Amino acid sequence: MAEEVDETEIYEIDVPNFVEAKKLCSRQYTCLHIEKRREEILLPYRFLTDVHEGITAMLKEKNLVYCHRLGGVVIAFGNVRLLQDRAKIVDELPVLVVTVQVEYVIFKPTVGSMLVGVVTRIGSDYFGMLVHKCINASIQLKKKKLIGLQLQIGKQVTFVVKNVFTEDGLLSIGGKLNQSHKAGNVHNKEANQDIQKSAVNLKHPTATSNVDAGSVHNKGTHQDIKKSPIDIKHPIATSNDNVVHSSKRKLKKKKDKKKDMARKKAKLDRSV
Repeated sequence: MAEEVDETEIYEIDVPNFVEAKKLCSRQYTCLHIEKRREEILLPYRFLTDVHEGITAMLKEKNLVYCHRLGGVVIAFGNVRLLQDRAKIVDELPVLVVTVQVEYVIFKPTVGSMLVGVVTRIGSDYFGMLVHKCINASIQLKKKKLIGLQLQIGKQVTFVVKNVFTEDGLLSIGGKLNQSHKAGNVHNKEANQDIQKSAVNLKHPTATSNVDAGSVHNKGTHQDIKKSPIDIKHPIATSNDNVVHSSKRKLKKKKDKKKDMARKKAKLDRSV
């Protein structure tokens, strides 16, 4: 068991309301999605006097619970609207079936996506975080790397999702640090010079390669390089012309041979 460092603090889960959660959807690294759904709510008879209160109470039971049908965790809901004036009674069930339309804010993390968490606990070989103030996440690290990060309780950390776990409707995330935290934001002079050189090479790759070639080849090769574009323009046409000329010569030779043979045969016939 890893011993806990003294830097721990109990953070109460503070679930954002529908308005706050909807604003978060437009931010980067949230994995939050807005979805409109048609739902059938099983409303107990005790809510007959206040149907809206009953619907809200039933929908709240889905908050922070992983739902396979929705493919994520419901963070908040709103804009609830009744779609029917009447409710259904199914057999002898002590509930009414009410059809509503509801707008969900759903948390759907996937492996490889990026998130921002607030550090709530620092151990000897890991640290824990809360994402959106309500979802648990943790990152395991070696002690040396953990000390080098100089983490503090309440600090925001951007990380990459490595694993997503669900058990009994609860979701937890295993993460890993992204490259900015691993390498740091400060680069040395040599790295900056390499970046500048690569940028120059990317801008004019052909020009630089020609300069390098010019430094190696002599004047004769430069003349060949200048002539080569003219020769490359119509390589197929020149080769076809040569083939045509050679074929014409062969045909002419064959015709001449046939004429000679015909003349010889004519002479033989006359002599006979």
